[in-house]
Amino acid sequence: MRAAGDPPHPPARCSGCGATLSKDADWCPQCFTALEKPAPPRTFAAPDAFIGPRLRASYSRSARTDVSFGPLGRIALTLLLVVMPLIFLLWVVFPFGIVCLVAAWPILLPAIWKKTPIQHLDPPD
Repeated sequence: MRAAGDPPHPPARCSGCGATLSKDADWCPQCFTALEKPAPPRTFAAPDAFIGPRLRASYSRSARTDVSFGPLGRIALTLLLVVMPLIFLLWVVFPFGIVCLVAAWPILLPAIWKKTPIQHLDPPD
């Protein structure tokens, strides 16, 4: 709707032939030229709408989580990793004990004792 003081809008014209066009036309009825309509402005949601609230991050070597054994499990795995090569070195197969000492310890001990993320459950509101 127009206000009383607004000037009338000129009718839309075809850029190819100059014919008068209706405002909802997709193409010119006289020369069949496709009319380009302006794209609606793009709107973006705030990043917080997708990410959610920021979580507290903390890590522990001693807490039991879904992906770690806790302190007792870690100590047991470490003792097993230390004792088994000694048994292999002394009584069973000498080369396998050397492989355990040289290859397994540098890989497995840091993996056993690495810090694991702890999930914090917020109390219900």
